[in-house]
Amino acid sequence: MKKIIAALLAFLMLLALSACGSKTPAESPTFDVPAPTVELERTPDPTPAPQAVVDPEEIEWGYQAPGISDTQYWYVDGDKSATSFLFFEDGCLTMVDGETRSTIDTKISDKHIVDAETNGGLFDFVFTDVLTCYDLVCKEWYKRADYEAVVESLTGAAFVCEAGSQWKYTFNADGTMVYDNDGTLKTGTWWIQDARTINNHYDDEGNTGGWFEITYNDDGWSIKSIKDTDVFYPEK
Repeated sequence: MKKIIAALLAFLMLLALSACGSKTPAESPTFDVPAPTVELERTPDPTPAPQAVVDPEEIEWGYQAPGISDTQYWYVDGDKSATSFLFFEDGCLTMVDGETRSTIDTKISDKHIVDAETNGGLFDFVFTDVLTCYDLVCKEWYKRADYEAVVESLTGAAFVCEAGSQWKYTFNADGTMVYDNDGTLKTGTWWIQDARTINNHYDDEGNTGGWFEITYNDDGWSIKSIKDTDVFYPEK
């Protein structure tokens, strides 16, 4: 009897092993993996060229003459320590590089100043404000003063008369101004005419007004003083 049971158990084990061996292994799950996205390197768009904002016909150029301080040179990036600069006059452009000086006839074309002979082959100036221009040919900025520095200096503090603090001007960044005449206040407007001059007029006087001559500090374009009949210094 024991032999029969043992033989039966052996037979059942053999069947079990046979069944396991005949099973097909489960298929591995598949996943749809997206192909890697290749980021193409994009070349940044070049900085657009400055556009003409101010018409050269409306710009006060200043002048140059022996004994006259109102030279109003245009320096690369406003670096007035440089020995090379430009100087605009009606109908011509003078270029100075150390001891070398040359003058070229110009014309105004669609708010651009270009050389008259090649119509913009040598230079092509556009003006973004009355103190700043850009040469589209040489791709350089020129300034006869730093507009932002002048405005910041002018509006940073009241200007007090050297004859007495009871007279002072306050210039605001929005183009308005207040004149304190010993306690009597007068309002008006101001604007930059050129590198050396601030124009102004009072509200109660229509379009009539006056002007201030600017004196700069030696180390930059901050204003040292302004002058009409009197001299005014920034209040400390």
